[in-house]
Amino acid sequence: MKQNTSVRIIIAVIVFVCGLASIGINLVLMPLFVFSGLLILPVTSAYISQALKMSYQVKIALSILFFITGFIGMGVLAENHPSDSNITSKQATDVKQEQPKEAVISLMAESLTVSYDENEVAADNNYKGKLFAVEGIVESIGKDIFDDPYVIIKGHNYGYNVQCYFTSNKGLESLAKGQQVNIYGRCYGRSILSVLMKDCRILDE
Repeated sequence: MKQNTSVRIIIAVIVFVCGLASIGINLVLMPLFVFSGLLILPVTSAYISQALKMSYQVKIALSILFFITGFIGMGVLAENHPSDSNITSKQATDVKQEQPKEAVISLMAESLTVSYDENEVAADNNYKGKLFAVEGIVESIGKDIFDDPYVIIKGHNYGYNVQCYFTSNKGLESLAKGQQVNIYGRCYGRSILSVLMKDCRILDE
């Protein structure tokens, strides 16, 4: 019995670690791993059984389902990572070399996420592969599991956001959550609830 409990604790810890790793890829994935871990951890598992009158078999099935869904999500998002871009390297280089001149197309983050939420096909036709600036409120600043820096700008609704990847930390040290920001880069389309922007840089006010 003790050995079984120890094994479940170890598995739960591994699942929670996967949840922490998923934060750098997409915040939406983290709850899947957390729920999976809670269903495995003996203390929380017993509480859930009593509160929801859930059988052992159902808990195991849900735990496996949450974990597999989160793991697949991490794999799909990793394929869309900047290092595996299907947009040409010449285009990526153009972003670094091309300085926005007089007329820079600028969109509010909420407007961009609404467009992708309502019609992803039309939004891709309008924005994917194109250079423009996105303006909005900083939700978080961090690095993903590949150690690449990013800034997340709030979208029109909870969970929806614009995730902007940078090739260096330049300009990110002075950013803070809740700050208004204007970020220039190339749109790579949607990944779950995030609209991806890559090879970004912060525009001067």
